[in-house]
Amino acid sequence: KKAAVTSSSAGIMTDFYTVLLEWGGVPVPSNIREIVDGMEKRYRAEKKAEKERREEEERRAAEAARAEVIEEIAPEEEEEDAYADDFENEEEAFDPNQAYINAQINLQMQAEYQQAQKSKKVRSRIQEESKRTRESTSQGIVLPQQKGLSHAEILSHQKWQREYDRQMKRASEILQLVSLDSVTYDMMEIQPVTEYELYIRNFGQSNTEQVSTQVPDETEIDTTGVQTDEITMGSYAAQAPEDLGLRGEATSLEKKNQKRVCIDTGRLSDFVANCAGVFQVLLDESSTGMEGGEKTSSFCFSSSATTLNTAKYINDRGSTGVVFSRISLQYLVTIHGRTKYEDDGTPCYLHSGVCIVWNINNPTTPDKICVANGTISTATFSPHNGHLLYAGSHSGSVYLWDLREPDYVHALPNQRKDRNTVILRTPTYSTDHLSTDNHCCAVRRILPVGYNSILIGGKDTDASEQVATLDEMGNVNIWIAVEVQDKRAFEKDYGLSIAGRMRLFRSATVVANVMKAGVRDLTAPPEGVKIGTLQDLDPTNKPSSASPLARRKKLSVAGDLWEDAAAFPEVCAFDLEFQPDDASQFLIASDNGYIIHSSRFGDGAVPSRYRSTVPADTAPKELSETMGYADFKHGIHVLTVHYSMTDNRLFVAGFQDGSLGLYKTGWINPIFMLDGFTKHPIIVARWSMTDKGVIWALDTAGYLFMFDLWDDDPTKRNTPMFAQNCQLPHPKGGISYPNDFDFSFDEREPKIALSYSCGRVDLHVIKDDILSGRSPSAGGEWLNSLL
Repeated sequence: KKAAVTSSSAGIMTDFYTVLLEWGGVPVPSNIREIVDGMEKRYRAEKKAEKERREEEERRAAEAARAEVIEEIAPEEEEEDAYADDFENEEEAFDPNQAYINAQINLQMQAEYQQAQKSKKVRSRIQEESKRTRESTSQGIVLPQQKGLSHAEILSHQKWQREYDRQMKRASEILQLVSLDSVTYDMMEIQPVTEYELYIRNFGQSNTEQVSTQVPDETEIDTTGVQTDEITMGSYAAQAPEDLGLRGEATSLEKKNQKRVCIDTGRLSDFVANCAGVFQVLLDESSTGMEGGEKTSSFCFSSSATTLNTAKYINDRGSTGVVFSRISLQYLVTIHGRTKYEDDGTPCYLHSGVCIVWNINNPTTPDKICVANGTISTATFSPHNGHLLYAGSHSGSVYLWDLREPDYVHALPNQRKDRNTVILRTPTYSTDHLSTDNHCCAVRRILPVGYNSILIGGKDTDASEQVATLDEMGNVNIWIAVEVQDKRAFEKDYGLSIAGRMRLFRSATVVANVMKAGVRDLTAPPEGVKIGTLQDLDPTNKPSSASPLARRKKLSVAGDLWEDAAAFPEVCAFDLEFQPDDASQFLIASDNGYIIHSSRFGDGAVPSRYRSTVPADTAPKELSETMGYADFKHGIHVLTVHYSMTDNRLFVAGFQDGSLGLYKTGWINPIFMLDGFTKHPIIVARWSMTDKGVIWALDTAGYLFMFDLWDDDPTKRNTPMFAQNCQLPHPKGGISYPNDFDFSFDEREPKIALSYSCGRVDLHVIKDDILSGRSPSAGGEWLNSLL
């Protein structure tokens, strides 16, 4: 095709037709080629003129810079510098021309470097294009645009090639004016090795053996005779591991192939120490004289039972409680009272209080035996540190045991340590010596502050370990357990043992108004009375009237007015429980018919108390006038209280008349009552650790009940799912009743431990189908509607 090109649009149309024709494989016409050549000549002329103009500008700029340098240096030459007198040998004056030349060299070197980088990029692009063209040609595939470079690209390549040659020439000329200094450093200097030293260094590493030695002449040797006994030698064969080094001397080839075995004695010692308990349990299980052990249980809720071997260590002390550890799931502690004999034949007969720590995997031998001077009434493990055990006594003292202490610290002089040796651990810290911080009466309950907040997944707001103790009068002491760093601290603190590192400090005391029981509405206290203080106990503002001794004295005076005056117990508080969603608030089960709600920070808690029943006077008017306002009674005695582990809004309370009350936090009256299933007092009531709406209760007659409030069927909800008689025959005749139980925190295999008055402790594995009687449609709709 022939293209018509006008002179006005020669530039644009020429490029267009050139590219179009080359792409189509048609030779470029002569008239278009002439136009392209003409344009190239004009382009070269314009570039030449532009180059001359740029060189002229650079020359003028250089002359201006030179003039500025000369003007700056001229005044300085006129001044005499005293410093120049110290260099007499350097008489040459500063040459401004040389300074200007150096500045120009630096500028030109920077410009040349930038141009060189730009040329390098163009060359790499051209080389890549040529490579792709060669590869396409070698494969026999020739595309129109791959027949060769376009005329414009060839001109561009030639231009950049000439520019590159000019830059390289200029760079070589500049490099002749630049010289580099050479500096030499000695990094290391060592004497050469002599031939003998090289021989000695390599001697023995090859198959070289020494066959001869040089000795002195026989005339220079002095021989002296001595008399010795004849040596008797014998060879005996023995088999031993090769890595212990007990074999005979190996040959050179065996030494070369033998691998050296390194034994880390520290790691071996740690491994043996950690496995010692496992080996002991395995040996105990395989022994033939095992008294305890797993056996089939006759109880309806248990699949198997294990009896702890407590008789060997407590004799007739009896058991008053059992508590599982919340961290070390295989550990539990049993609490035992005072012995009736001066010497009962057990290792603990000299001590009034005994706590035995058991590993449920080894029911025959206790893991630790902790003793104290006071009769222990309650104990618990730390929810943060599994090695800490706390206990309260009937004398009002508080004890702490650090189970990390080694046995030799508590061993008696000349006491041999073996499997059958009993080590009695005295308290790491005891408050027996404290005259003001101790309780004035028996400790009813000891609990770590906020223990149930951790169990249900709450946050632990306390930075340190705090423990709360409740006594019979309703006083709550808050203790802080800290670890001391001073090894001589026992010299200043008489309650700390010699090797002890843990101490107890009383941080606060909360006096709850458990003895107040008036006829007025307890939600509106009288004017001028502060809730949770001693002023709220008695209108006379005399704290002495709040003691059990004062109450007993008043009852003795009024005995002739009311024949049932002896029904008033001496104790005032029975149980303590913390609120899961707020560890600063707690509940106290009292004998005045109310569940006291208080705070450990002293401010009033709302509501101040929960009712067991509708308020009603139980004492006649004559008795009330004699005893005073503080001894009015409402409702029934509250013996136990416990918050739900699955829903922190609910808690259950057990009463003296054998009923159970279901409460919601913030509601004064119970939202649901369970009664009529027993006539005996409920001494322990606990929510199930895993099943929602399931409550377990134990009465004084030894019956264990289970209620399922999650079931929407009212007939199944109001009656217990089972009522198991847990009484056992006493070894010395009669009947032994259970007095406490606790659940393990192992969700894989839930267990329940029962303690008996005879001292026996049984560990039962709860059946998997314990809730098989629940209705298929049970979904907790009834319980959720109450909430």
